[in-house]
Amino acid sequence: MVPAYYSGQDSSNTYNVYEIPRVGGGWVKSSPKVHNSYVTGIHQDLNNRVKPLIRLLKAIKYYNNIPVSSFYLELRLAKWASTEDTIVYSMDVWTMLKHLVDCDLAKMRDPMGVSGYVPGSSTENYRLEALSKLSTALNPGQPRPSRRGRGGHRGSLLLLGQGF
Repeated sequence: MVPAYYSGQDSSNTYNVYEIPRVGGGWVKSSPKVHNSYVTGIHQDLNNRVKPLIRLLKAIKYYNNIPVSSFYLELRLAKWASTEDTIVYSMDVWTMLKHLVDCDLAKMRDPMGVSGYVPGSSTENYRLEALSKLSTALNPGQPRPSRRGRGGHRGSLLLLGQGF
């Protein structure tokens, strides 16, 4: 549970906006319904395959103790997915891990304009640790998944054992 107080409405006067504590001090605006609407729209545009991909990445984060923000993962993945035509789990878990490394887990502008900039990790040391673990997963000696493979999640789950 996170303490929050009502701050007002979003720019469209549709959703409530709240202020929640920011790691390290201060407050940050948050609107769970706005962000859920954003992710759900992209999820539906891509045949309901985005949210399972988010869950896979969060599982990788959790089981490998990668100190990256779950909110950041959701927004970064949804923004990336918004430019894709299809999601193929056996390839796109690897692609998204590479995208996270390539963007250096840099803070990103909230695509909905509510939360300002969203950091990849709560501290610089955690960001560097997360990048190290993600880079290890993408060791050039590891085979890159192919869209030719069949098996949906199976290929993605194999990455857990290969990269970590």
